[in-house]
Amino acid sequence: MMVVSSILTILFFPAEMVLSLLLESFEFTPSKKDIFWQMTNLASPTVVGEGTQPQLPIVVKLVKPIL
Repeated sequence: MMVVSSILTILFFPAEMVLSLLLESFEFTPSKKDIFWQMTNLASPTVVGEGTQPQLPIVVKLVKPIL
C-alpha cells in the first residue's frame, strides 16, 4: 500500500511539493575535500587536485524514512 500511495503522490502533486517532501528526509553536509571556485564567466566549484571538471561533493544522509 505504501508503494501505491508514493506513486499517487508523485503523479498528482507538483514536482516542487514532492521535492520538498523528499528534501526534509535527508541531511546534507560538506565533504572533507577542499573546494576551489573557478571565477570565469560562470563561477563553478572544483575539487583541489582533481582537475578542472566542475564538481561539488557533498555527503547525503537519510535522517528519516521517505514518505
